[in-house]
Amino acid sequence: MTHYLRHTLIGLLLINTTVIAARADDKVPANVYYRYVNEQGIKVLDRSIPPQYIRSGYEVVAINGDVVRVVDPAPHPADAERIQLERSAHREQQQNDALLRRRYSTLHDIDAVKARSLLELQSNIDILQTNLANTRLQIEALQSRAAMSERSGRDVPEELLNNMATLETDIQETREQIRQRQTEYQLHSDRFDEDRRRFEIISR
Repeated sequence: MTHYLRHTLIGLLLINTTVIAARADDKVPANVYYRYVNEQGIKVLDRSIPPQYIRSGYEVVAINGDVVRVVDPAPHPADAERIQLERSAHREQQQNDALLRRRYSTLHDIDAVKARSLLELQSNIDILQTNLANTRLQIEALQSRAAMSERSGRDVPEELLNNMATLETDIQETREQIRQRQTEYQLHSDRFDEDRRRFEIISR
């Protein structure tokens, strides 16, 4: 979220707070006074409240002196941003909890899905590691042929050198794929563990 957009949202939140407070005044008795603090820090009791003081909070006082209602000050922009973030996080957590309840019925369900998912990823890693081992064997075989050519005083065939270079590239790519799958494995495992912990909490 950009700096401009963030402060725009904060401004809207403060405006909404003010509007809600103003509308609420329609529900109080007609014969009331407003008590607020002016710019000089003095408490003022009047039949109306200037708009510039609404955001600072005020009291609605009945003609007999009883406080009918207290309107709290509008939040500071920094507090408004924090409140907005907390509300967004709360809504997101509620959505995630609802999805978790739809996806699983018991903790056993989570454990079973985790086991199947990780088994599939591990199988993929095992295949890649087997491919890596086979490629290394192929390179070793080509290196032996190259060494034989050199010992016999002949140049190593260019095709042989190209094949070795191609296999070395394959090894690097396979190693990277293994690294990615291992990272994915750990992320999946952590996600299932977090789902399990959260499911325990919302199931109590």
